[in-house]
Amino acid sequence: MNTLWRIKGDDVRTLAINVLDARGWDSYAGKRGGDYVVPFRHGERFISGKSYATKHLGLRFLVMDTDDTGAVVHAQGRPGHLRENLDLLMGLFTSHQQISVEREITGMPVREALVEADQVVVVDTVGGDSLRVVEATFKLATPFWRELPEVTGAGPPTLTNDGNAPIGDAVLTYAGAGVIRLTNSTSGTWLEVDLTGGGSNVEVDVGLRRALQGSTRVDGLLNMNTGRWMEFLPGANSLAVTGGTVTVDYYHKWH
Repeated sequence: MNTLWRIKGDDVRTLAINVLDARGWDSYAGKRGGDYVVPFRHGERFISGKSYATKHLGLRFLVMDTDDTGAVVHAQGRPGHLRENLDLLMGLFTSHQQISVEREITGMPVREALVEADQVVVVDTVGGDSLRVVEATFKLATPFWRELPEVTGAGPPTLTNDGNAPIGDAVLTYAGAGVIRLTNSTSGTWLEVDLTGGGSNVEVDVGLRRALQGSTRVDGLLNMNTGRWMEFLPGANSLAVTGGTVTVDYYHKWH
């Protein structure tokens, strides 16, 4: 399989950098928390509904001593290219925000992970000390890939998550008057917005735990039956809306 990697939207090959291998990108994060220990009972008592933990992943890069075409055009020759390419790679990871890492396998949809760089280290030299192997480790705060592009304007009666991981960061837009409730009978979650006071639509960002009416925070208008607010499980989710309309913007999620 041919795999194309992009970091912050840049194909790393255009930076004279190649990805040597990836560790942990196809992995299961595992669940957070434990089970009950019952006195005088073997093992533990299983607790359902645990949340997923974060996970740490790795990429190894080969940093070249040429430009992206293989030519040597730098004023300082190959050492100049190597230093410039190392600086470019390090610069991709120096951000106070999450970094977008995209993986595209030929003939398949693009998947994106939002990561934070833990450590970036030169671990080896090759080619007679002219090339560098750089190892980067990342932390995924949300331990799932999201499939591009985003799905917009979805809604009842069925929302389909093509992935194999739950969607817990959809954006919901409520419109109407009165109390508007979105119910997902598949995941057993419902979330309602009280618009009896009127006003414009309310946008609920489940991932950020935030509700906005225009630019004003209106979290007090919300009511829900779970701390997860609204969740869409893998496969078909059966939805119903009462009191108005709700549209859903989301990404298919994958382990």
